[in-house]
Amino acid sequence: HPRLQFRGRTRTLKRNYRSTFEIDRAAFDVLTTGGDEKHVSSTSVHTGPLPVLTTGVAVDVEAEWVARFVAQMSKHLRMKTSASAVLVPTREIGERITSGLIENGMPARYFPGRALDLHADVVKVLTLHSAKGLEFPIVVICGFEPGTYPEQANFEDQGVYLERMRNERRLLYVGMSRAMRGLMVVRNAECTHEALHGLKPDHWHIEVVQ
Repeated sequence: HPRLQFRGRTRTLKRNYRSTFEIDRAAFDVLTTGGDEKHVSSTSVHTGPLPVLTTGVAVDVEAEWVARFVAQMSKHLRMKTSASAVLVPTREIGERITSGLIENGMPARYFPGRALDLHADVVKVLTLHSAKGLEFPIVVICGFEPGTYPEQANFEDQGVYLERMRNERRLLYVGMSRAMRGLMVVRNAECTHEALHGLKPDHWHIEVVQ
């Protein structure tokens, strides 16, 4: 704001102390530059395994794959499964994933809006929008069904579509960068999300479900 006058030294913080180099790199790839937008990658001080991209999963068994990854990564990091968060596009999908996790023997709860209890001994399921400003050792991003993301065929104005996709990519970046040590993105069999189909294969450990 023009009335805010700051004087003295300033410094741009470029070191990432939250996520590993591998997660930071994969998340940064999701962003695209548009107009006067400029994206500058940060430098991570931690390293770890490649994030996992699981493709071809049937929508009705997404929760099973989420539970499997959370269990394996929690064991690898020697943490409780409650150190994990599952980020989804909508409340409806979040509630369905929560039910699926419970059916697969993993305690989970969907938290709407700002009702999140970080101390709850359950896997936290919340929307991507609700995850802004948070961080979790383990993050899974899933639930991308048609209608939950912009599709070019639904826009008459190309400019409007591109702007919506820039916003969508920023939201995905926020979601991915919530992960500190372990990240999995599930691209289910019905997903045609432009950004998720444009991920760089060499920055991910890819699991293809036949």
